[in-house]
Amino acid sequence: MLCEKPATLNAEQMKSVQKLAEAKNIFFMEAMKSRFTPAYQEIKTIINNGEIGKIISIDSSFCREISKKTATYHFQPIQGGCLLDIGIYNVALTEDFAKTLPKVEVLENKMDISGVESYTKAKLLFPNLSATIECAFDRNKQTEATIKGEKGQIEIKNFHRAESFIVKTSSGTKNYHIAYEQDDFHGEIAHVIQCYGKNKTESNNMPISDSVNCALIIEKIKNQIPELAV
Repeated sequence: MLCEKPATLNAEQMKSVQKLAEAKNIFFMEAMKSRFTPAYQEIKTIINNGEIGKIISIDSSFCREISKKTATYHFQPIQGGCLLDIGIYNVALTEDFAKTLPKVEVLENKMDISGVESYTKAKLLFPNLSATIECAFDRNKQTEATIKGEKGQIEIKNFHRAESFIVKTSSGTKNYHIAYEQDDFHGEIAHVIQCYGKNKTESNNMPISDSVNCALIIEKIKNQIPELAV
């Protein structure tokens, strides 16, 4: 099963999905399209090859003004808010390189009158790296992420559906543009088809454990916001 992100509304639900999938031996993957574009796969290769060295920090911003006139679930209590809808991309990017849970500090937050967060900026301190995430429904900013390593950095535009990125090291600057195969959803769908063909019950690129981690991280952030704490 390929399930649109966020697969669940909280970590407990995600853990339940994990247990059921394992018990029934059923394939399940959260549809985190950002991990499956050709550009993102190249970024992973560059990092795994050690071109920017050990990762030190990951900073990401995804802020988009959403009109309540055209919004659907965005401002609805429980299922709404920028963390679940947009911030999940920031968290999934960071978790892909951290693979653990962080200490969390909310730096800024703004609540909408509907009772959901419309802007959140948080600092995440993992054992192996630090990160900041910024997401919003109430403002427009450049959607971008920077992955810094000991020997250089990678700057990614539209990291939630990456096609272009820049690698900066002491050797110079390289600009990359790697187009989608058809569109930004194609990669995740093709990946799931391949998994089915190999009788896999879990994806290596987006395992259920990563989905659990992402849900737990968002929960940690919400628990630092009095209005959202559970």
